[in-house]
Amino acid sequence: MEIVDSDLSAVTSAADRVLRILDDPAWLLHLELQSSRNLTLLTNLLLYNTLLERRHGLSVRTVVVLLRQSADFPEMVGVLQRQFTGEPPYLTFRYEVIRLWQLPASVFLNGGLGIVLLAPLSAVTEAELPAVIGQMERRISLEATPAEAGTLWTAAEILMGLRYPKTLTNSLLQGIHMMNMEDSVTYMAIVEKGMVRARRDDILRQGRKKFGAPSEAVTTLLAGIDEPHRLADIVDRLQDASTWDELLALT
Repeated sequence: MEIVDSDLSAVTSAADRVLRILDDPAWLLHLELQSSRNLTLLTNLLLYNTLLERRHGLSVRTVVVLLRQSADFPEMVGVLQRQFTGEPPYLTFRYEVIRLWQLPASVFLNGGLGIVLLAPLSAVTEAELPAVIGQMERRISLEATPAEAGTLWTAAEILMGLRYPKTLTNSLLQGIHMMNMEDSVTYMAIVEKGMVRARRDDILRQGRKKFGAPSEAVTTLLAGIDEPHRLADIVDRLQDASTWDELLALT
């Protein structure tokens, strides 16, 4: 035998979503959403479940939501056991698995408004998608505020990108959600992030042509600038600056 490190203070974890269900007695619903295969997922689920129970003193039900088939793997059977050879399991951990592509679209189209956007990832074909999008549009237009509608359509577009080509997604959603997008904080944040990334790329591309390869300090400084207007100012100064240091001196 040998002694191993027993210090667990470095363990850090964060579950995807945790909801307190106000039954009598109350309990916790731990939702773990997966879009890609993660072979350490099962041991992580056990860890999250145990830590949540310890922190909140409530029973925890763990549910894994697989958003697409590529996130699935054979060991995802709803139970995790640990045992020594020739002995009964000393640990049995049960969890639930929801595979979206196996569920009918009606589960989401007739459910709460927040899950309507999952319908395109359900058991539908590309030929059925226009009808599904039409039903989504009717519910969202009737039940959501403009800001909520924008957020829902933004999320729907992102989720559809997990399964369908961008050209198909754009053709299906074009003209449906753009009128609400500007009311969506999520959409505006995505737009701003895209603008920031594009301006950083422009600065680095044009700067390399004029000043040579940037130093690590330059790339670190640029990576820390998130305000579009500050990056726009740097782009404007590119014509007059003669070095990277001169270009970034006023930032």
